[in-house]
Amino acid sequence: MPLTGRDARRDAAFWAVAAASTAAAAVWLTRHMSLLQWDNDEGLFAMVGLAVADGHRLYADAWIDHPPGTSHLLAAAFEAFGATLPVARGATLALTLPGLLGVAALARRLGGRTAGLAAIPLVVLAPHFFWLSRSINQDLPSMALGVCAVAAVWRAADGGRRAWLALGGLGLGLGLSLKLSPVVCAAPLACLLGVRAYRSAAAGGWAVTAPPARAGLARDAIAAAVPLAAVVGAWFLTGPPAKVAYGVFGTIAAARDAFPDRSAEYADWLVRENLLGENLGLTLLAAAGLAWLARRRPADAAVMTAWCAATGWSLVTQRPMWPKHHWSLVLWPLGILAGVGLAAAARAAIGGWRLPWRRWGGEGGGGPARARRAAGMAAGTAVLAAWLATVPGTAARLGDLVAPKQFGAMAYGAQWLAANTAPDAQVVSDSGMVAFLAGRRIPPWVAVVSSKRIRIGDLTGTDLVAAAELPSVAAVLLWNDQLQDFPDFMAWLPTRFVRAERVGDDREIWRRFDPAVIGTRQPATFYEVATLEGFTLAGGAADTATAGALPGARALAGATGGAAAGSTVETTAVRAGEAVTLTLYWRAAGATPADLTVFVHVDGPAGRTVAQADGPPAAGEWPSSAWVPGQIVVDRRAVAIPPDAPPGTYRVRVGLYDAATSARVGAGRPDGTLWPDGAVVLAARIAIEASGLPSR
Repeated sequence: MPLTGRDARRDAAFWAVAAASTAAAAVWLTRHMSLLQWDNDEGLFAMVGLAVADGHRLYADAWIDHPPGTSHLLAAAFEAFGATLPVARGATLALTLPGLLGVAALARRLGGRTAGLAAIPLVVLAPHFFWLSRSINQDLPSMALGVCAVAAVWRAADGGRRAWLALGGLGLGLGLSLKLSPVVCAAPLACLLGVRAYRSAAAGGWAVTAPPARAGLARDAIAAAVPLAAVVGAWFLTGPPAKVAYGVFGTIAAARDAFPDRSAEYADWLVRENLLGENLGLTLLAAAGLAWLARRRPADAAVMTAWCAATGWSLVTQRPMWPKHHWSLVLWPLGILAGVGLAAAARAAIGGWRLPWRRWGGEGGGGPARARRAAGMAAGTAVLAAWLATVPGTAARLGDLVAPKQFGAMAYGAQWLAANTAPDAQVVSDSGMVAFLAGRRIPPWVAVVSSKRIRIGDLTGTDLVAAAELPSVAAVLLWNDQLQDFPDFMAWLPTRFVRAERVGDDREIWRRFDPAVIGTRQPATFYEVATLEGFTLAGGAADTATAGALPGARALAGATGGAAAGSTVETTAVRAGEAVTLTLYWRAAGATPADLTVFVHVDGPAGRTVAQADGPPAAGEWPSSAWVPGQIVVDRRAVAIPPDAPPGTYRVRVGLYDAATSARVGAGRPDGTLWPDGAVVLAARIAIEASGLPSR
C-alpha cells in the first residue's frame, strides 16, 4: 500500500538522507584512489579489459576464470573515458555504491529508519570496504548487486508486485555476471519466495500445498528466473560456448582438484581474522541485531540466518579462497545486521534512562516491566560500549589506508617501460599493473598470470614462450615471482632477452636483444663454451676505416693473424690516462664445469700489453657455470689506458681462461682455423693520443 501523509514525507526524507550519505561516501572514496596498486588482481582485470577494448574475444583470445561482466564493463569504460587507473577504479565504485542503498533498504526493513541510515556509514567505514572499493575488483560490485536483488525480492515478499521479483532476478544475474560470489544470496532469496508463497496462500485462505498456492509460487519463481537466465545466457555470446562454460564453471572444478582442502584454515580466517579481528565492532552490533530480530521478528531472523549460514559455508568449503574474499562476502549481511543492532541498542539504552527510578514496585506488574526495561538498558549500553571500544582500532586502520605507502619499484618499472619501449609495444609480465601504468599491453592469452591458473595447469611455459616470441613484445618483467615457476620459460628467456635492470632484490626487467646493437660482427667460436658474436668499442671520438688506411694496421694484421687486409676495422681514439668501453656479445653453449674469466688485452706494435681488463663475464652477474644453451651474455667492461702509454695504434685481444689453471679456451675462426693462444684479435684498433698533461 502506498504511503501517504506523514509516513510518505518521512520515507522521502529517509531516502534523501540515504542518497546524500552514499554521495558523500563516493566523494570521500574518490579522493583516495591514487595508490598505484591496492591488490595484485587489479592489473589482471585491467589488462583483460584492455584486450576486450582492443577487439579480442574473451575465453578464446584472453583467458579468464570468471563471468564476462567485469571485463566488458572495463572495456566500455576505457572506450568511453580512456584507459586510466581512475576510470577503471571509478567503474568498480559506480557499481558498488548501489549496494549501499540496498543495505539501507534492508536495514530499514528490519530495524527501522535509524537502522537503515546507520548501516551505510557502518559499511563504508569498514576498513575492508574502504580498501577494496577504491580498487579494480569484482568482489564488492558483484555482492552489491546481489544485495540489491535481495532488497527487491524482500519488497515483493512484503506484498509488492511481481515486478520486484523480476528486478531481483535481473540484479542477481548482473551480480553473477561480475563474479559468482552472489550465489550465496540464493539462500535468502529462496526463503523470501517461500515467505511470499505462505503469505499469498494465507491471504487466499489456502494451504501452502494447495494447487493455487503452488501455482503462485511457480509464477513467482519464473518471474525471478527468466531475467536471471537471460543474463546468464548472454555470457555464452561473449566467446565460444564450450570455452565460456569451462572459464566460468570448469576452472572451479579444476581448482577444487588442484588445491588441498583447507576448510579448517579458512574457518580460522573467517572467525579469527574477520569476525573477531578487523570486523569485531560490526560483529558485536550484528549479533545484537540478530538477537533483537530473533525475539521480535523470528521470520526475518530466519532469512538473515540463512544468508549468513550460506555465506559461511561457501567461504569454508570453496577453494582457493583468500581473506579478501571472506571480507567481501561477510561485510554486506554483517553491515545490515549491524545497523539493526546499533538502532536496537541505542533505543534500549535511551529508553532505560527514561525510567521513573523512584519506584520499582507498583500495581499491575509495573515492577517486572521496569526490571525488563532496566535489563534492556544495561544490555544496550553494554553493546554500545563494546562497539565504541573497537572504534579507535578501526580509525587507526583507516588512517593507514588513507595515507598508504606508495610502490616505488612499480613506479620505476612503469617509467622504464614508458621510456624504453615503443607506445605500441607489448610486454610479458606477471604484473599487469606495471604494464597498465606504462600504457603498454600484455598479449591477451598470458595477461592473467595467477596462482590459480598456474596450479590448475592452464598456463604453461610454452604459452609464455610463444607470447614472448611475438615481434611486438619488447620486454619481459619478472615481478611477482610467478613467471619463475616455469623452468622452460626461464631457460629460454636469456636466449632472446637480456637483463636490462634489477629493481630491488627480486624484480627484473629484460629487454629483447636486438643484434643490430652489435657494433662490429666478428664471430669466433670458443669450443664447447660460447660463441663471440661481436663487439662494440667506444670511448672518445670513433670512426671506421679500412685496415689498409690505418697506419701500421696491415702490418699488425699480418704479424698477429688479426683482421684480414681490406676488412673493416673500428678505430677508437682515446687519450692516454682515459678509458675505453668494450662490450662483448657472447652466445653461450651451456654451463661450464668451472667459472671462466674473460681477458681483454690492449697490445702495442711490439706485442707488449699496455692495458688489460680481466674478470668474470658481465661483472659476475652471469658466471659461466650458470650459462644456459643459447644464452646471450652482454659483457661490458672498461679498459683503462695508462697515462704513460706511448701514442700509436693498438690492437685488442680477447679470450677465456680458467683462473685456477690459467689454461685458455681454444678459439676458432669461422673458416675452422684457430686463433693463436686462444686470443681473438678484434677487428678494432685503439688510437692512443698523448695525454696533453705536462711532463714531470
